[in-house]
Amino acid sequence: MMSAAIATTIIYCLVRIFGRKFVYNFLSPEKIEKFENMKFLKNEKRLEIVLLVLFVSPFIPKDVLIYLAGLLPINPINFLFISILGRFPSVFSSTFAGETLAKGNWRVTILIYVVTYVIIFGLLLIGRLFVKKEKNNVKNA
Repeated sequence: MMSAAIATTIIYCLVRIFGRKFVYNFLSPEKIEKFENMKFLKNEKRLEIVLLVLFVSPFIPKDVLIYLAGLLPINPINFLFISILGRFPSVFSSTFAGETLAKGNWRVTILIYVVTYVIIFGLLLIGRLFVKKEKNNVKNA
């Protein structure tokens, strides 16, 4: 986890320093532009929730998220916290599921991933409730 945190910090900083041209070495310009133009990624709080859900998810490539996050309007400290915090469930569920699958217990493996995704969707719903509450507070102010 420590090496992942260090690598994440370095990559994020490189993207912030060198910008899109740096990311073009790893992702196509079309994919980057499509990602950057998503409206829901313009709001930092919503972006943080989305990134947390993506980092928690065991099947999402974390490296791609790090490169793209450097291009988005997110506080660097918040991003590093989200990326580190979000990796724990993913690493745990993948490791535990891999162990059970190696032992031939595929039902438990499926259960692990189902529980992981139920938690992810639960977090997403909670996040949406916070976003709606925030919108209502802004409208009422």
